[in-house]
Amino acid sequence: MTDENENNIIHLPAIPPLRPLTKTESRLIEHSEIIRNYKPEKDDIAFHHSIFCQTALPHRSTSERILQRQNGHVSLRVEAGVAMHPQTQEWVNLPMPSGIKSRLILIHMDSFAISHNTPEIDMGDSMTAFLKGLQGYSPNGKELTAFKQHAAAITGALFRFGTAKNKQSAHQVDTKIVTSFDMWFPKDPNQRTLWPTFVRLSADYYNTLKIHAVPLDRRALAALQHSALALDIYKWLAQRLCRIDADDYSFIPWPEISLQFGSPYKRLRAFRDVFLETLRTVQAEYPRANVTADGKGVRLRFSEPPVPKLTAV
Repeated sequence: MTDENENNIIHLPAIPPLRPLTKTESRLIEHSEIIRNYKPEKDDIAFHHSIFCQTALPHRSTSERILQRQNGHVSLRVEAGVAMHPQTQEWVNLPMPSGIKSRLILIHMDSFAISHNTPEIDMGDSMTAFLKGLQGYSPNGKELTAFKQHAAAITGALFRFGTAKNKQSAHQVDTKIVTSFDMWFPKDPNQRTLWPTFVRLSADYYNTLKIHAVPLDRRALAALQHSALALDIYKWLAQRLCRIDADDYSFIPWPEISLQFGSPYKRLRAFRDVFLETLRTVQAEYPRANVTADGKGVRLRFSEPPVPKLTAV
């Protein structure tokens, strides 16, 4: 309300000071501007297996030992693994791969394998460089330890990939992403976690990766690294939108979206609200993504991929 006195002087309400942007908000705006104005260079390109662009790991850590996800005719089943303790020679349970860190580690391993044309990955210097590129600074010891612990979960897990193109036949691949690895056990007794120093991707995974690697923009990954759901939506759209017929669209109802992304919410509406808010954030980092949504579901229309094909070669 305005207040007008007898001298016809209008007093406007005080405008509250604008709050400063958070680091995440500043990063989102900065990378969005760069992505809109500059095409990705070779060093800006990451790669990820299409199966993980279509399905999602748990958003948060979980005590569950088995995970299942489905997206259309594509299914993923993950069984948490074990590793041998180098001192006691006993088998130690490893956690289920989950959260932001597991996603970024998988992208790092896929990117290193494709860009260096090798299934062998040193998880020391290469991962440090990858994280520095995303964060803009070198990770400290505590951060790096946390990432290595998630890397151990990935190396030990068993992944089952299934595709059913019709009701009469289905194709299934049972494999470990990593077929062999060297594990290091911290000397600090308070750090009861194994982590890998060197990994070798399995032949099954590496061979399909070379065929089904999806190019991603590292700048978008850097902007979205605060949210597992944002990374999942971005990867999904990067893989899916460019495969839709230009004269058609793909419609996915909310229950299927919830199943695909593994919603932790009991109420579908709560998941929908969070998904829509996160989708808007993703579209700022993937401005060509032609995606709309309503109360029934999400509509996907053909869009150029975030990394042009000529750039990705």
